Amino acid sequence: MKFIKQDIKLTVENVDPPTSLQNFKHGALLPNTIRALIVGPSNCEKTNLIFTLLTHINGVRFHNVYIYSKTLDQPKYKLLSEILSDIDGIKLFTFYENEQVIEPEKALPNSVFIFDDIITENQKIARTYFSRGRHNLIDVFYLAQSYSKVPKQLLRDNANFIVLFKQDETNLKHVYNEHCSGDMSYSEFKDFCTSCWRAGRFEFIVINKDSERDNGRYRHGFDTFVVI
Repeated sequence: MKFIKQDIKLTVENVDPPTSLQNFKHGALLPNTIRALIVGPSNCEKTNLIFTLLTHINGVRFHNVYIYSKTLDQPKYKLLSEILSDIDGIKLFTFYENEQVIEPEKALPNSVFIFDDIITENQKIARTYFSRGRHNLIDVFYLAQSYSKVPKQLLRDNANFIVLFKQDETNLKHVYNEHCSGDMSYSEFKDFCTSCWRAGRFEFIVINKDSERDNGRYRHGFDTFVVI
């Protein structure tokens, strides 16, 4: 294979307006635009993780929160509703039925949209937010128990921030093949995951696809970077 550089140049430059290049829209440990998958078995504290991201000073910054879930009666969502109700200018919108969920273009800008426990529902609206949400200044979080059951088209393929609680071998191979195969061997990836999960029941790994390989792309939790 040969690569032959030509004398005539046609260089593609970044033409985004300056406002879109501001550093750290969210906390410094998070991407500026988030399309996140948060995956782990039942009772692994996925909702607790979301609650932390929405309430921690170094977490997600937003003006409004939308939640589509079949389990809206969870104590943490009730607590989140109480917290947000005391903050002027921030609104919380909830949806229980698929047909109720509004399109990204109708959602308020600078918002967070959470899809929680909807793996058995029609996935069209979730795909819409993963493909068009960032154009409407909406960060998206999709919570599920199994990575391989999350639709690949537009969801797994578009995700740039992946949080994994303990997964089985089948799911690990899907994650590796789709996001990590160019950075390390599968045995290295498996060792990375198992060494993090071994630390405790609620431990998780993070893959931040907007970061460089040895500077925050792979993490134990949000704030421990892994150097391959």
